[in-house]
Amino acid sequence: GRIQACMVGVILTSLAVYFVKGFSGVHATHFEPFTPHGANGILAGAGFVFVSFGGLLKVASLAEEVKNPGRILPLGMIMALVSILLIYLLNIFIAVGVLDQSVLEKSLMPVSDSAETMWGPWGKIYYAVIAILAFMSAANAGIMGASRYPMALSRDGLLPDFLSRIHERFKTPHYSIMTTGVLMIGALFLKLDVIIKAASSVLILTYIFTCLALIIMRESRLQNYQPGLRVPLYPWLQI
Repeated sequence: GRIQACMVGVILTSLAVYFVKGFSGVHATHFEPFTPHGANGILAGAGFVFVSFGGLLKVASLAEEVKNPGRILPLGMIMALVSILLIYLLNIFIAVGVLDQSVLEKSLMPVSDSAETMWGPWGKIYYAVIAILAFMSAANAGIMGASRYPMALSRDGLLPDFLSRIHERFKTPHYSIMTTGVLMIGALFLKLDVIIKAASSVLILTYIFTCLALIIMRESRLQNYQPGLRVPLYPWLQI
């Protein structure tokens, strides 16, 4: 947790510097035409990057380890969603505004490449390191969140009992964490675009089923279903 806080602090500070410096190098002509591939291009791109919203699931998976989850979880999720949307929009705005289209469409490191135009080779190296830190923080949070699912499935008798065991000192599901880590190492040998497409598809389906589950639980009038937060605009927001 402490390492995660340090990494995220360094990443956000570096991005803030990147945004401030980048605004002066933005070319308005780079945004013309604004939607060269139309609505289909926007939908295809949104589906490809939907994996970015997986962090919300990680927050929810830690519900039993959070004090006052009825208030803290919704507040944390809403704040995270708003702040990350703002950061993503600024990031994309700077990268598109600074880099020529011919460079951007071939780039696998748009932030580092745009940093190179602003600060030279050292800027590219620095923001490549920042990208590595971002991947490390995402993997750290991913293992933490994903390991709680085997633990829950084990409690329900759907997976072996040892996955639900809690470490006496750290109070964490250590066997589940190690198993999840091994699976993530195995995933490193798959093609990157295959992993992204599969992860985005699973997340989209998960959120669809979550919305359906909310409607079912409300309409079933379950006596023990007493949520701390009732989502507004029901059921239109879920639909």
